[in-house]
Amino acid sequence: MDEPIATSSRQAIALALFDGAVQAHGLLAEQRPLLHLAAQYYDHVRQNGLERPSRTARDLVLAAPIANLTAEEQCVVASAVAFQGERIKRDQELAFLRLNAGDQQLALRLAAIVALADAFAANAVDVRVEQATHNGTSETVVVVAGERAALAVEAAADRDWRWMETLGPITIRTAAPDEQLPALPPITDAPEINNLPTLAPGEQPFAESARRSLRRHFEKMLAREAEVRSGEDPEDVHQMRVATRRLRASLQVVAPVFEEKRVRQFRRKLRATADVLGNVRDADVFLEHLRAYRETLKSPRKASLDDLIAAVEAERAVARTALLVELDTKRYRRFKHEVARFLTTYGEGVVAQAEHGGPLRLRDLAGSLVWRRYEDLRSFEVIFPGAPDEQLHEMRIAGKRLRYTLEFFADALGDEVDACLKPLADLQEALGSLQDSVVARERIERLGMSNTPGARAYLARREAERTRMLRQLPTRWSRVERLVYRRKLFELVSAL
Repeated sequence: MDEPIATSSRQAIALALFDGAVQAHGLLAEQRPLLHLAAQYYDHVRQNGLERPSRTARDLVLAAPIANLTAEEQCVVASAVAFQGERIKRDQELAFLRLNAGDQQLALRLAAIVALADAFAANAVDVRVEQATHNGTSETVVVVAGERAALAVEAAADRDWRWMETLGPITIRTAAPDEQLPALPPITDAPEINNLPTLAPGEQPFAESARRSLRRHFEKMLAREAEVRSGEDPEDVHQMRVATRRLRASLQVVAPVFEEKRVRQFRRKLRATADVLGNVRDADVFLEHLRAYRETLKSPRKASLDDLIAAVEAERAVARTALLVELDTKRYRRFKHEVARFLTTYGEGVVAQAEHGGPLRLRDLAGSLVWRRYEDLRSFEVIFPGAPDEQLHEMRIAGKRLRYTLEFFADALGDEVDACLKPLADLQEALGSLQDSVVARERIERLGMSNTPGARAYLARREAERTRMLRQLPTRWSRVERLVYRRKLFELVSAL
């Protein structure tokens, strides 16, 4: 565990690294305040023991405009603190994605400096920074002194790869016994952090709270992209598809406060991505079920499913090719950049405000949005049970919308929200199983294999499962429809 350190230590060491390694980083004097801000925000998060410090610091930087900074400069600072985790995820950090190549390099250099400053500050050491030349190659030399100097050098060894990747060679050593290091100069020109959140969750501006939540959903989508491309685990396709759905549903939730055209465009582009992911995922689910069913058969009957499985595998291969083509299009890359810009610019696209002219707070909208979703779902009671497949599918979509809306506001609603989410998840599971049976039947018909012995036996099994699930459905529905659920939901939204 880090020992207590002076609040200014990380900042002072970061500035000392900047000033002593000008030859290595090649940055301009006017870019020094950006480093100072990055160190200051990260210092604030670390000093207060906040969870997930790199992401938390990033969100603080983006929480409101910073005086005298452009939106791009603010995103440079946000990227520098976001990259303090164990891995630098360039293709997932939205503040970084929106920057041009030059600003991205600036952010990476600042991140490298802050990372070393953090390692040194955590061990309360003094540092001296200088440039040396060996065999014509310039190198940064950092000398460390103090009781924990050896620990500081060890900690820095885990982080100096950032420096070497972006700034060049570096040597870090402990000071000799007779080697004196000057004290770090005091900080007299610290920039003022004026956008730290001071409001309770329900009091925060709805648009910016929404923007923060949307960032998380979009990052989850991007986090799966590399794995989807590799194709090693079908679960990656599933998780990326889920992320696109959650993001689309979340955009629908926040639509009242943002430009209608912007939200509509984003949702339409997400739909295109979700469709190509869905084609692969649907095939994966079907194949998994087919193979599991085949394993229940005795050996002579297993072969009856071979042709059907081969046909679905061929369909999946075509769908996967289409997915990879979509992920490589300029349209998709441009879409990611547009969303990154929207989600990292304070006030971007906001059109709604309260009648008195002030910003709409989260509590001003969340309750009505949640309750409206519940009303949409509950309206299905007039056709339930006995509803046809199409309406059961619509019911499933209504349940998902309520679930995603509750999850979108989960931070503000508190831990008690789980009591409302669990019955919804159980209902969705049942409705999803019913829809999977419908999709399986339609797929087999489309392949022209409905009359093969293996397919007939398989569909009979699925029909039996469907009948069993239909018997369970009223019980699962009652847990969402009953008075105790409505009261719990009302308690959640009224507490905002």
